[in-house]
Amino acid sequence: MGRLIAYLFFGLILGILGKQIDGPWLNRAIGTAMILLSVLMLAFVVVKKWLQFGLCKLSKKYVNYPAFFGFLTGINVCPPFLLAMSAALSYASIAGSIFLFGGFFVGTSFYLILLVPLDLAAKVESIRQIGLITAVMSGVMFLALGLGYLLL
Repeated sequence: MGRLIAYLFFGLILGILGKQIDGPWLNRAIGTAMILLSVLMLAFVVVKKWLQFGLCKLSKKYVNYPAFFGFLTGINVCPPFLLAMSAALSYASIAGSIFLFGGFFVGTSFYLILLVPLDLAAKVESIRQIGLITAVMSGVMFLALGLGYLLL
């Protein structure tokens, strides 16, 4: 529940910001961010390791407080989350940004609910391959979107 609240909160804030600062320079900034982040995500496929920030370690201290733990893990800074932020900002719509992060929650929940507790994500090679393929597809898609924003 905490993750959902965090995602919807970010969707709301980014929707409000997007409406306030919408304009041609925002498209260029979003395009540049999407290109850089998609390249970072594609680099992950080669390196196969995300950069870890202090928030990941901090959240483990609050595992006995599920809602707060979920909120902290919901704001885990990683390329997919940052790409979702840039996409939500580009919508310049509160409802669109909230729906985007609602979908982000649903998409990441399937992985977290089914695979992480069973520790299958690390043990089953085919599941890891699906994750890598998804990262490549997302990276290429956001790279194309970023180029599109720069050309607008």
